[in-house]
Amino acid sequence: MDTGHALDSAPRPWLAPLVFLGRALASPRRFGAVLPSGEELARTLARLARGQTLVELGPGTGSVTRHLLRGLGPGGRLLGLELDPGIAALLQRHLPDPRLQVRLGDAGGLEAHLEALGWGRADTVISGLPLRNFTGAERDRILAAARAALVPGGRFVAFQYGLGLLPELRAHFRLVRVVGPILRNVPPAYVLIGRP
Repeated sequence: MDTGHALDSAPRPWLAPLVFLGRALASPRRFGAVLPSGEELARTLARLARGQTLVELGPGTGSVTRHLLRGLGPGGRLLGLELDPGIAALLQRHLPDPRLQVRLGDAGGLEAHLEALGWGRADTVISGLPLRNFTGAERDRILAAARAALVPGGRFVAFQYGLGLLPELRAHFRLVRVVGPILRNVPPAYVLIGRP
């Protein structure tokens, strides 16, 4: 299935960063950055995703989502779990791909969303959430939910603007690897990969 046309011809693509900026300024703790992920970071995250059932926590306006869909096979599926209703609506409108399901909800309830879709477990969970901005209890809940949602041999892939999350990631995942920093991103980011 060729979905490149739909992904590249979204109406008013210049609007997404402006919407993201407005939401980020209104709720900096939830967004963690004032701009969507850059192209190099998005390509890196998509390259690290494995399998045909993917989850993206905090897809925002879709800068990473577009790359995930480009790398996903015709039988693949992607759940975008977003907390902000306005951002979720924008994402759904700008990426009309049948493989993408955008749902409103908290990342800590990931398993319930997968179950409601009848998808079972995910091969890869990709996180764009600013986890260091959350409380320790919130981070623990999200990381536990991500691990529980993975198939055996699956992977959790998150980007962060520092390495402060490493101890908590190591508490939840057996193997942890760091990629980066990705310098051509604003701000520079690290990609953390956890394996159960």
